[in-house]
Amino acid sequence: MKKTLMFLTACILMLIAPGLTLSAPFLVCDPQAVGVDNYKVEISGPITITQDIAPDPTGTYGFALDLSPLSLPNGSYSVKANATNMWGTSDWSIAYPFVKSATEIPVNIKLVPSL
Repeated sequence: MKKTLMFLTACILMLIAPGLTLSAPFLVCDPQAVGVDNYKVEISGPITITQDIAPDPTGTYGFALDLSPLSLPNGSYSVKANATNMWGTSDWSIAYPFVKSATEIPVNIKLVPSL
């Protein structure tokens, strides 16, 4: 179980992992060396969401959580996770901070007639 916690702490948690072919912002974890039956992820900030996530059956990731459907409002968050297998549930990982912010909308757009 300690090994699972170390993997979770070491690999967690990227919002957008470089090189992935995933299109939406995803929270991903590396696959674990020991069998995991379930992950639990808690995202805390302006709102708090707890998600139970089944492990990725392909073994590509420990899990991949699509953040888009969660509709998180803009703000500062922290995310932590734990894992459960037949021997029990690990401690929560160290919390990973992130900020969800709006992209700026273009302003002062002007059309100028060509001469």
